[in-house]
Amino acid sequence: MHGRLHWARRIGATLGLVAVCASSLTGCGSSMGAGSTPDGVQVTKPTLPKPGGHLVFGLESDPNGFDPTRNAWDNSGIQVANALYDPLVAVSADGAFEPYLAESITHNGDFTAWRTTLRPNLRFSNGDVLDANALVEYFNALRLSAITGPPAQLLADVHAVGDLTVETTLSRPWASLPALLSGQGGYVVAPAQLRDPNGTSVPVGTGPFTLSRWQQDKRIELVRNPHYWRPGLPYVDAVDFEIEPLGNERIDKVLDGTMDVSAISAPWELRNLDGIMSSPAKAAKLTVERDSGDAEKSFVMFNTQRRPLDDVRVRQAIAYATDMKAIATISGWTADQRAVGPISPESPYFTPETYPEYNPDKARALLREYLADTSVRGRREISFTMITPDVGFEYVSTLVEQWRKVGIDAKVQLIDVKNAVRLAVFGQYDAMVLRYFAAPDPDVLWHFFVNSTIVDDGISLNFTRLRNDDISEGMNDARSTPDPAVRKKAYARVQEALAEQMPYLWMDRTEWRIISSSSVRNAHNVTLPGGQSAMPVFAGTFRLTETWIDH
Repeated sequence: MHGRLHWARRIGATLGLVAVCASSLTGCGSSMGAGSTPDGVQVTKPTLPKPGGHLVFGLESDPNGFDPTRNAWDNSGIQVANALYDPLVAVSADGAFEPYLAESITHNGDFTAWRTTLRPNLRFSNGDVLDANALVEYFNALRLSAITGPPAQLLADVHAVGDLTVETTLSRPWASLPALLSGQGGYVVAPAQLRDPNGTSVPVGTGPFTLSRWQQDKRIELVRNPHYWRPGLPYVDAVDFEIEPLGNERIDKVLDGTMDVSAISAPWELRNLDGIMSSPAKAAKLTVERDSGDAEKSFVMFNTQRRPLDDVRVRQAIAYATDMKAIATISGWTADQRAVGPISPESPYFTPETYPEYNPDKARALLREYLADTSVRGRREISFTMITPDVGFEYVSTLVEQWRKVGIDAKVQLIDVKNAVRLAVFGQYDAMVLRYFAAPDPDVLWHFFVNSTIVDDGISLNFTRLRNDDISEGMNDARSTPDPAVRKKAYARVQEALAEQMPYLWMDRTEWRIISSSSVRNAHNVTLPGGQSAMPVFAGTFRLTETWIDH
């Protein structure tokens, strides 16, 4: 075996600020003091970390469980998982995949076999040892899971080749496999949790904290993991995740001291925060860090297995009926916040594609053609239900009104934000407003677009259920090689097909900001175990391992 983890192409400064920061970036290892501006300007001198204290984190939603192989997580689920578990691989400040729980990851010449060697003396929060046998059991649970099995479907065989080393053989070349191990697929849980029928509510990980109590939809209480493997960490004694769906409420609670840290992203929340930061007295109470890396994209996605959205003409008509300039004005987007596909313009793999621009006459023509088609003859209207999380999207009512003017009747249904992913994976929707697809490398998104993850009557990680060979083969070709030129060509094929087939109506790129009390330091990722600077934030989430309170 040869080729260390660093084979992973360094994604470059732009995407490099993508991962943790994927929301957020810059100033990786530094802590910002009281009165920091939204641009992250530090106005106080850093001090040495002080151990102790109790941190309250304002969370957008309650996770549906704590098992990466059995639960589908949104941002809030990932934030909690970052406290309970550590990943096998993490992303550095420059966008490289680096070992975390792993000491090394190596591959053979054609990327059909990988070896993961764990760091010595790792223990789970229950005291059990994390060794090769435990990792094999986790990998097998990962690949057999309905949730994580589709992303890991190339794992053909997993076996121990030493006390701390596991070999994974693949059914086809996979040059970017470390990307899988940097996300939900890399959070190793103990065999005791995997074997426990109630394991989704009894987390046993190697992370800095362990669960003390879970009051569903109210509070998740964590305490320091007595077996944590990084010396001197974590700094705080306990973390409470308090569930508060409304971002403006979370801002107010950080201001009045009943919360210490939170993350916000909705445009109206950001405008509220900007107003607060314009007041010197209020700004002195807060630290704000802007997430400037690769962000999630918000979009309306269409279930291509349901009429009328199974017809590309209807999806294209919706795009032509959408006045994005009006939407941007209402929502407060800037031109560079417009999403134009799952890959951000800063990525070396981005290829500009032409999406339908506002043209209501073209929309009406496509709808007339669709209704005149013999396969739908007798239908006199285009109607469907659009689901949107109850945290609210300012532009939803405007979309509905714009579409109504061309003959599209879209009814809006509000849902709890934590149910959005569940409805998406089971295909229980016509159209849905969602926020997803931040990625340190586009291969992280593979399972959302390929044909092989579509399950007609079950869990489908290809949410739109669009079967398209250009998209699927492009994603497969891109992951089979580390050659940037080959990968760019493959991803260009994907982006072209997405623009033509319109399974997604792309809106804006999410901007996350991390807000904390002026006494909180390092509310972001700071270092990796090897001493490298970590990417500070990823899609509004980060590890609390090195967060401390200046009490």
